[in-house]
Amino acid sequence: MEKSPVGRINVLGVPVDCVNPENLEMILETLADQDKNQRIIFIDMDTILRARKKAEWMSFISDAALVLPLTKTVTNAIHFLYAKDAYPYIPLDLILQLMTILERKRASVYLLGSRPHILQQADLNLRGTYPGLRFVGRHAGYFNKKNQDTILEAIRKTSPVLLITSRGLKGNEMWMYRHEQNLNANIAIYSQDCFDIFANKKSRPSTEQVTSHNPFLTFLVKPWTFFNLFPYLYFQILLVIQRIRIRKKR
Repeated sequence: MEKSPVGRINVLGVPVDCVNPENLEMILETLADQDKNQRIIFIDMDTILRARKKAEWMSFISDAALVLPLTKTVTNAIHFLYAKDAYPYIPLDLILQLMTILERKRASVYLLGSRPHILQQADLNLRGTYPGLRFVGRHAGYFNKKNQDTILEAIRKTSPVLLITSRGLKGNEMWMYRHEQNLNANIAIYSQDCFDIFANKKSRPSTEQVTSHNPFLTFLVKPWTFFNLFPYLYFQILLVIQRIRIRKKR
């Protein structure tokens, strides 16, 4: 039997996918070709700790098609627990890779979120960068709840292969989970600042800025972040306990 390119493991009971960057394009193509609602999500230490306490967050993660580490804190945890290599992924970079793949297929994209003027400029810039994509609709975030059904119906009717969501949605990334059955999108993905970056309103952060998360180093520069050390220490203690349990099972 051929080994799956996606290795799903658990970190403190929360599922995380180990994906080699060499296999990512093939995995994304497979997801794009599947005619069903799917989500790609990114998790960090805070998301893992939140999922341990809240059942909805655990379901949000467990039911996702792809759960990718966002920070080195998570990839280091995977290596500590299982001695496996894991790689952090940045939402913006993955969206760009997805659009490159989908452009070859002349696939459809729907944009949802951000402020109207930012979304309009982002849409314009993306159309110029990816002329082979079909941008089938867009709607700004921060909308009135009474307009939500209309927006969901527009997405359902256009049936985009890729739905890109961003800030301005109630619940942020949880919005696409709570309304997944009404979206009719092959792939839904959330990135908080993507439209601001696409519209040239924000600079694109470096990989190190996104993936690095070390409260100890942050504390040295910003002493007022002292209390951020406690969740990090708690996370590390839980990892030690899980590693001991894993070794006992061997």
